[in-house]
Amino acid sequence: MHHRQRGIDIEENKVRPTLQFGVMREINQDWSMGTGVDVLVKDIASWGDSGNLLMWRVANFEYQFSPNWAINGYGGAARYYRETSAWGYGVGGGLQYYLNDNLSIAADINWTDTDTSDNWNPELTHNKDLFVWGTVALRYRF
Repeated sequence: MHHRQRGIDIEENKVRPTLQFGVMREINQDWSMGTGVDVLVKDIASWGDSGNLLMWRVANFEYQFSPNWAINGYGGAARYYRETSAWGYGVGGGLQYYLNDNLSIAADINWTDTDTSDNWNPELTHNKDLFVWGTVALRYRF
């Protein structure tokens, strides 16, 4: 994960197990649309105490260009847990390979920008954070 805070570049190389919950619906033979949320496993046990990022994939589109391959892209909202919670937006996309009708493996690149600025509280410290990370996922379709 690449993280930029207050003009300082921070490189982190950590493996953090993440669960992605979502729904997808076919639009036609090639296109699907859905929504989902990415949450770190650690956050399930201690909601909001981890200093981690929650990503809501508001609109997730998938185009299946062959029987086994698809590309996807999404836009969404992000919440970064810290002393003062930050909100922002995110985009991402990637490639997905279907092993069978229900199981696939996917690789995504994700970009998120969060901000703690608050127009109602001028005493609040302003923090702007930029995250870029890669995801490898095993997905199951019901």
